[in-house]
Amino acid sequence: MKMSQRHILTVLCADQVPKCGGGTGFVDLVAAAAALPASLRAKAEGLSCFSSARKNAKYMKRDFTAEDAERYPDQRVPVLHRHPRDGREVLLMGSELSIFEDLDHQPDPETTQSLFQHVLNPQWMYYHQYKPGDVIIWDNLQTLHKALPFVNDGSDCRLLWRAQARVTAAFQW
Repeated sequence: MKMSQRHILTVLCADQVPKCGGGTGFVDLVAAAAALPASLRAKAEGLSCFSSARKNAKYMKRDFTAEDAERYPDQRVPVLHRHPRDGREVLLMGSELSIFEDLDHQPDPETTQSLFQHVLNPQWMYYHQYKPGDVIIWDNLQTLHKALPFVNDGSDCRLLWRAQARVTAAFQW
């Protein structure tokens, strides 16, 4: 996917929040890359992250149309790469559905597991528990994020408004 097609910035604004849970966890992938042990870095340098929106849609039991396939093609990105704006090294992890492959596109589950253990270290993580009116902004190119569970039995509500920004010609990369 071209950089101009990627959402680089996400903004969430909390409208309604559950009494318990429903926050978002964030991981600083720049800090995680900077702290990679040499032995793990050597393995990560030869890996790419293969992500498929089709696979994600299937996992989430959602339809995936031909238009979706055009808009969200499968992609391979080096696990270690440079942020296009500031040049800092990023440890790209994708999601639990991503496949980490060597140069021959063969999965490497052992290194993948080690990388996820490293990146999910609490020292590069931030958990935000929303209050109504909270606004959170993050750079999608260097931040891993995940919604956290809450009791969703109809007795409570989690309503967050989201906006995303893409790179434009006016924003030179």
